[in-house]
Amino acid sequence: MLRRWAAPATAVGLSLGFALVWLRVVYLQVVQAEQYRQQLQRQAFARVLLLPERGTILDCRGEPLALSVKAPSYAVDPQQLRCAECLCRAAHALGLDSATCLQRIRSARGRFLWLLRSVWERPTTALDTLSDPGLIRLQELHRVYPYGELTLPLLGSVNIDQVGISGVELSYDSLLRMPPVETLMRRDARGQLIPVPQSAAHSPPQPPMLRTTLDIELQQLIAYELQRGLERFRARSGVAIALEVRSGAIRAAVALPTPARGSATLPVVGEVYEPGSVLKPFIAAAALDQGLLRPEDTLDARNGEWSILGQLIRDEYSLGRTTLRRAFALSSNIVFAELAYRLPRRVLYRYVRDFGFGLPTGVDLPGEVNGIVPTPERMEPTTPLFWGFGYGLAVTPLQLACAYAAIGNGGVLVRPRIADALIAPDGTVLKEFPTERVRQVITERTARQLLSLLRSVVEEGTGRAAALPQLPIAGKTGTARQLVEGHYSPQAHTASFVALLPAHSPRLVLLVMLQQPQEAVYGGQTAAPIVRRVLLRMLANTRLRSYIADAALTQHPSVHVPQRTQSNDTRAPDTDPRPRTGRAAATLLGGGLPRYHGGSNRAGIHPGAACGEGLCCSASAADRYLGCGQLAAQPQSRTPRAAGGAHPAATGALLCQKPAAFVGGAPADPRDRSRGAALLAGAEPARGAFHQRHLASGCAGIALAAAASLCGEPPAGSLRCAGSGTGI
Repeated sequence: MLRRWAAPATAVGLSLGFALVWLRVVYLQVVQAEQYRQQLQRQAFARVLLLPERGTILDCRGEPLALSVKAPSYAVDPQQLRCAECLCRAAHALGLDSATCLQRIRSARGRFLWLLRSVWERPTTALDTLSDPGLIRLQELHRVYPYGELTLPLLGSVNIDQVGISGVELSYDSLLRMPPVETLMRRDARGQLIPVPQSAAHSPPQPPMLRTTLDIELQQLIAYELQRGLERFRARSGVAIALEVRSGAIRAAVALPTPARGSATLPVVGEVYEPGSVLKPFIAAAALDQGLLRPEDTLDARNGEWSILGQLIRDEYSLGRTTLRRAFALSSNIVFAELAYRLPRRVLYRYVRDFGFGLPTGVDLPGEVNGIVPTPERMEPTTPLFWGFGYGLAVTPLQLACAYAAIGNGGVLVRPRIADALIAPDGTVLKEFPTERVRQVITERTARQLLSLLRSVVEEGTGRAAALPQLPIAGKTGTARQLVEGHYSPQAHTASFVALLPAHSPRLVLLVMLQQPQEAVYGGQTAAPIVRRVLLRMLANTRLRSYIADAALTQHPSVHVPQRTQSNDTRAPDTDPRPRTGRAAATLLGGGLPRYHGGSNRAGIHPGAACGEGLCCSASAADRYLGCGQLAAQPQSRTPRAAGGAHPAATGALLCQKPAAFVGGAPADPRDRSRGAALLAGAEPARGAFHQRHLASGCAGIALAAAASLCGEPPAGSLRCAGSGTGI
């Protein structure tokens, strides 16, 4: 009987058991499915906000000035962290304090905690072997500036979240920065989070590029000569600006020494100075425009001394009755002080303000100050007298450059700008930043008269150190004592020179201003020679020449650029540069030596090259390596040589440089000798061997030196060409 009932009971029990199991399965798979799915997602996946690529900043020719590259970042998931030792090892590899990291993790409330972001310069090989699931390795974008301190003051910088905090990066942050993107990460077999591939439809949008008005080649050139000038005259600091007259485009703006990275003050727009005699053209502009003066009028310079209102005004030259042209040429303080004094105060004030002094220029750079220009109500009785020779008011270098540009632009003041266009990733121009006219300050007739008067300064006056026979120059020198502890110091000066080029139809304003030079103090002795050397190098460069020369001068075959030797200084050479026929034009390399281009890679040392003359030629246009040198000897010989080849005994020093910081889109390793001298994220060029395939056959005994710094060291080492092979 019991056996008869046992079988059905077992069956029922099994059925109930299976039923309960199935009910549990249904409960788990249906009722609690979403809960467990979410738990699985939390364990196997994570969502992280990552910053998309920031827009590249370009110069006017498309050369990258600021770009984003991928760099590893490290974080931890406190809830997934299994091994404290792994965290300590990770902290040590990242240069962090392990105890501090552990304390941060214990107090963390979330699932994601950054350890270190954008690990750019620290080796992270040891971190790749760590397999703790709580350690998260991500690829983030790091902002890189290939030209380093040469452009950093203007371009500015970004913070760790790729938000612009200064310079162009701040001004155009809303255009360059894309919103953060939520990225799905999956844990691999080792517990490391890796990005989940996304379809193109879900990929983050590509940011636009910002093309600026800067010309990096001109920026390099001006910075090189300004640095030489600071060293030669032992000046505390210096500023130089190249500004297009008609468009207001800033082609170069240099401040040396370079301000600290992230500094809120950019000397070009954020520091003010009493200008000195460079203000005199604007006093004359007011008098000429008001009809109180004609260019042919004679004026009384009072034999070099004038006592008025308890003030004694002196001139460097003892002049009696003199023409306005000669007063300009010799920068008479007395003549211009009297002109300013004769003008009604409100008229004088209006012209000074209309030229832009005391007002923001409107440049698209942060941190611009207005300058200091007292209103007529706040003027002392002697204020107009002091304005006559540039005291009693303070201006920024950019305000001064813009005011001179107005003279060269027929009396029209335009807003300076550094942005040129916004460009889509496919090259389409999305937006252009046009020239903005501010106001007509003086008549076109008055502007022409001023250009003629300013030309006399360079041709026969205080600016003769800037004169070039190939190029008509209008300009003005300036020297002002600086206030030190409430008194004008005889040992501290601001020396400046502003040039309009070419004088008959200005295209470019070139301003150089030095603070506290020691070897000489006058603008004509310090700033003017620097301007001359910049112009010499611009004329020697086929492309840069178009900024300052008309068509006739552009066809000029070449201009000789004096080479830097141990005895050279920034003073203008006694002899004028003479054209050299029968060769390609010379252009400037970053290190300061000219590059002869126009021939093939095997053009070699020109047979007629003189000793001490710079020798350079470009290598491959694809990777843009450059080589150059200075010929040490060119012995005379009757031995025939191949056309364009070097003399068998020609010896020269060789300098090599890679201007661009990246090769094939990836950072160039400065330790890679096969790449020659390369820049890495703005660092000084590395010393290394020149790429062997860029050296012509037949050359032996090669000792190479890379460019050492922007201001350039004399190239060390020599290249001796044997046989009839070419040089570089």
